[in-house]
Amino acid sequence: MAEHVKTIDFGNDPGALDYLGPSALNKDWQGNIQSVFEHISTFRLSGVWPGYKMNARCGSAKDKKYQNRCSKQGVIAYQWNTKKDASDPNTAPSYDKADAVSNIHFCDQFFNYKKLDEVVDAVKHSDDFKWRYDVSKYKNQAYIILHEFMHATVMTYSQNKNRRIKDLTMYVYEYKRHDYDRGYDRKKVKWDVYQPLACKILARTQRQYIAQDGITMNADNYAQYALAKYVQSKLDGNQYPWLPLADREALEWHPKTSAMFLTSGNGTFGINGGELSADGFTTNDDGSYVANDLDDSDNITLPDEADTDTLAPESDYPTTYNSQMREFSSYVNTPDPTCAKSGSSNPSGRSAFSVSEADAKIRDFCSDKNLYNHVFTPPIDQGCGVTKDGKGKSLGASGSYSINGGKDKLWIGAYFASGACIGMTTWPPKGEGLRDTDLCMDRLRTIMNGCDTSTTDQKYGGSLQEVCLVYQLMAVGSSESDPTGVGSQGDHGDVKCKDTDTSILGDSYKNTCTCWYEKLPDQTDIFGMPKSGGCGSINFMPAWSYLEDPDYRPEDIKPVATITASR
Repeated sequence: MAEHVKTIDFGNDPGALDYLGPSALNKDWQGNIQSVFEHISTFRLSGVWPGYKMNARCGSAKDKKYQNRCSKQGVIAYQWNTKKDASDPNTAPSYDKADAVSNIHFCDQFFNYKKLDEVVDAVKHSDDFKWRYDVSKYKNQAYIILHEFMHATVMTYSQNKNRRIKDLTMYVYEYKRHDYDRGYDRKKVKWDVYQPLACKILARTQRQYIAQDGITMNADNYAQYALAKYVQSKLDGNQYPWLPLADREALEWHPKTSAMFLTSGNGTFGINGGELSADGFTTNDDGSYVANDLDDSDNITLPDEADTDTLAPESDYPTTYNSQMREFSSYVNTPDPTCAKSGSSNPSGRSAFSVSEADAKIRDFCSDKNLYNHVFTPPIDQGCGVTKDGKGKSLGASGSYSINGGKDKLWIGAYFASGACIGMTTWPPKGEGLRDTDLCMDRLRTIMNGCDTSTTDQKYGGSLQEVCLVYQLMAVGSSESDPTGVGSQGDHGDVKCKDTDTSILGDSYKNTCTCWYEKLPDQTDIFGMPKSGGCGSINFMPAWSYLEDPDYRPEDIKPVATITASR
């Protein structure tokens, strides 16, 4: 894995920015970080140069002292350095210099992890992008070994300015959202700076000496970066594995953090990973964020504004990195579903379905190529049923699938929302670095798994709206008609049009008409003005909107409102 860190692009590589910090924080340490990786990648299991002495142990009876340490929660392996290759490592004194002998003890738990390529091959093919792009899902034996190697002073001491790389801890404020309102409870917790989230938060912390005493001194920041780069090289399109996000926008993935503090001594760091909205903030009685269960001399009091934090500002990062971070945050933050079942009563007219059957049908629906290359629009935009570039227009898509031994049908639908939603949305929904099926499957699975959470075989589904796209998942009797929102077009009344208000939109919209259906006044679009008669003469659905073709003028065509369905 270390060999995949050839030349680090500290200024642009998202992995380096995530785990090693922006150049504004680490600029004086970039050469040392690169040197650590270059030197450790020369290690070989052989008797030839560079000839590092490395003792590896696992469960030996004479190592009882060290084997006992494996009983501590979370201990998988550990490393220590000695002056010489002592016959009894139990009594050999610690010696953390460049000429030390390195010792690693592998606990029994280590052998429960798979080899590097086994893990990568299994996870990279997942159809759940929140799993596929999450570095924490790729934990493996090689990563664990690399983490322990970082402690070996024979390989990293000189490269890190004569300092042994350690395992750090930090204190954070952890915020838990209330179940009963929009508030939060705050609790101070101690985190090991271990695993991707903690390492990323440490690397985003804007504190003096954070690179010197934090990033470059924590073994897992190095190991996680190397793992992320290796995984990236194996993913389709060399896609960087972004998750987990140490960013204020990724609210649903990790505990929300704010108003963290810096402690002195003992290698502990207080850092801030985000901010809370004003209505969700909790403070001490005096309005401060002082960590008052520490000694006063160890505290740095932060101002008591709700948006105060110690994150490195976006200006420290490249524009492309910031935009990609925001984009991925939008993928991760799946809206909550509206469940069909409320309370203990089963919804009328609905049948129950199992997760095992529904998940397979969700996969079929989202991968159905017959539904691709369409756009969903409100009724007023249906026109002649195609866009100017040839994509089919529809109100949405639905599919029915036999379940429960043929007794019932599972209906899956996606359609353009009603109300004030305007414009159009492409199907399938796409995202940078995502497969065509990713967002569709994630949103439908959110309905399936987020409703009726106490069971896996008595699901009733529901709906989920993301901006102007609505997903539905429900089951009814096999003889019942399509219950999804795209099942019928309905009578929307006559088409009404008026001159577009250019005082709001500007003069570029002169000679255009704003149109709507009589029964759907909130859903409007803008069309070119007819050659004669003005906007009031339009009594049919125009073919193309002004945004599709500014030169188009409505002609007397018969409107077609296509419904795309898969059965």
